[in-house]
Formats: sequence, C-alpha cells, structure tokens
Amino acid sequence: MISIFKTGKKIYELFVTEFVCNKFGLAEFFAENFIEEKKFFCALDAGCGVGPISIYLAEEFQAKVTAVDINSQAIECCRKNINKYNLQKNIFAIEGNYAEVYKNFLKKFHLIVSNSPINTDVDKKILNKNFPSDFEKYQFLTNSWCDGQGLDLTDYILISGKKLLTYDGRIFFVCCDIDCDPENYIEKKSEMYGYETELICREKISATKLGISSKNFVTSYIFVCKLKF
Repeated sequence: MISIFKTGKKIYELFVTEFVCNKFGLAEFFAENFIEEKKFFCALDAGCGVGPISIYLAEEFQAKVTAVDINSQAIECCRKNINKYNLQKNIFAIEGNYAEVYKNFLKKFHLIVSNSPINTDVDKKILNKNFPSDFEKYQFLTNSWCDGQGLDLTDYILISGKKLLTYDGRIFFVCCDIDCDPENYIEKKSEMYGYETELICREKISATKLGISSKNFVTSYIFVCKLKF
C-alpha cells in the first residue's frame, strides 16, 4: 500500500502495510513546525515507523539519520522508502527494541525525535486481525509497550539522551491528546530525568489525518527537552 506524506516542499508516496502507521498527521505537523538553520546534522528517529520524519530530515536538511523501530514490517517499509528516494547514504534503518539498541551507539546526535504512537479506533480494529507470531512487537498499536520495570519508549528516549545527545542536543516529542495528557506526562517524565522542557507548538489538527473518525480535531503538541547542566 501507498500513503501520502506532505511537507512544505514535497509530497512523498510512502510504502506502508496494515500493521504500521499509515496516517502521517503528526509527522506532517512536525515538518510544518520544525525550525533548524544548520544542515548536515545527526539525528535519531526513535520509533521511526515507515520513516516519514527520517526522510524529511534527510532530504530537506541533508541530515544523517539513524532510524529505529521494533516492528519488522515498519522497518521493511522504511528501507523500501529510503531506497525509493535514494537516501541510502543518509538514513540507516535498524530493527530492534530501542531500549537495547541505543546502548550500542557510539556517536552523538544533535537531535532525537519521537512521533509517539497513539491509540485509535483504527488500531482496535487492526487488533482483531491475525498478527504475526511475535505479537509483542505490535503492542505499540494500543500504546501498551513497556518493559518489566514499567519503563516505556519515552523513558528510554530520555535515559538514552544522557549518553547520546551533543552538548546542545535536543529531544523532540511529537504527540497528541488522545487517551492521554501530553503536557503533564512529558513534563513530569523529563523533569524526573533532569531535562528542561518547552512546549513549542500546540495546535488542533484534523482527526482524519490520524485515521480517527469520531472527532473533528485533535490537539497535537511538540515538546523540546534539553538536559540541565
């Protein structure tokens, strides 16, 4: 299947499957509001899905991007999309659990980006279908993944930032308010791990961009977290 991802400069046609996110509203929201003067920076896309944010950063900023996702089908699509837009030299896609994968990284990143998974009616319908045998890799569809310590992807992104960010590096969290309170959640987590957090953008975006039919608009957020020194 093909799904459309739009930025201010280009329309991308990205490969997707029914077991990965094919609604790019939050990725487009990030592209509309991301401001960066420099190019050629290093970025880490945690939970990259099929790669819309990675492709946006690599093509429009010439960034070197490391893209990580636990979902094998997402990574397969991501690699197809990387090849489709000839970005093999700019994006390196890794299949694996971010909680373990980040420990192997030796280089520093100027930014870490995460487009948080959401829980929608579409996801619940998908859950009624037959998943591959490694079902635990698909629990992101209900926002339910966490490890034995109760730590989720947000925790591990903030933990990893202490090792991986450059001195002036930043973490961008892109999320919406479906079944959660992003402001309270992100601010409490970041404070717990020693970050300063700024809400740089809050807008209502069309719910259809997220595959949601029960609401007209969804409030979406972009947070930037910087380590306290």
